[in-house]
Amino acid sequence: MTLIRRIDASDWARLLPLLTDRWGAPYIVKHHTRFDLDGLPGLLATTRDGGLLGLLTWTDGADGEAELLTLDALTRRQGTGGTLLDAYLDRARPAGVRRVRVTVTNDQLTGLKLLQRRGFRIEAVRRGAVDAARAVKPQIPEVGEDGISLHDELDLCLGLAGADPTAGGGLR
Repeated sequence: MTLIRRIDASDWARLLPLLTDRWGAPYIVKHHTRFDLDGLPGLLATTRDGGLLGLLTWTDGADGEAELLTLDALTRRQGTGGTLLDAYLDRARPAGVRRVRVTVTNDQLTGLKLLQRRGFRIEAVRRGAVDAARAVKPQIPEVGEDGISLHDELDLCLGLAGADPTAGGGLR
């Protein structure tokens, strides 16, 4: 059974090395912006005995918009990513989040399928954005998942019907 809970300050000692390993540094670069991972709001997926299965982080923006920053399932195709994403969306609506944005790279085909199955729509393609991000973060590899050359960013968005407009627009 998968348990989902909020990330708290005491979790970051074990999460930051994991995220640094998976993302090449303790930060990510998306759409020309650097996001430090330490201390972000997020959700953890764990086993009953506390074993880590995955995590999702985000940032709350203005006017009820949020951006998902990382989604990591430690084992692929076990449902962890979908469980985390669904748990986030279930919490976001009553918190007043009206729109969720996520950026993926052109190699993340599994992530694209996961997002589109939940109603996310491609809103923009930024050709060469990953190439430009390497100037800020040289740890970004040239080749990504499934041997696909890594060059572009795709923005996907989801409007959340039924979001509570009086709730403030964030999950922090």
